Amino acid sequence: MNGKDTKWKLEICPRGWEEEDFIALFLCREEDVECPEDIHLNYKMEIVSQNKIVKCGCHIFNKKVSTWGFREFIKRKDVIINRRSEILPQDVLTIRCTM
Repeated sequence: MNGKDTKWKLEICPRGWEEEDFIALFLCREEDVECPEDIHLNYKMEIVSQNKIVKCGCHIFNKKVSTWGFREFIKRKDVIINRRSEILPQDVLTIRCTM
């Protein structure tokens, strides 16, 4: 088993994880019985816009640590005020996660 059938979800915290001034993004491994205990994963999260905002990570996901990501992915002020027209075209935020 190589973990190809593992289910994942993207968790978005619009008011941050601990710091309210940031938007936080996390990749979460959903519980599954069939897949391996540990999955070593390289991933990339990006806000799709004119000037992409990209952050990359690498983590070993398992039953103890099934969520990993960025507590301070981008400042909220940049999204809703400073760069709104670029990041929120038609008031839509598009986030892509590549693994």
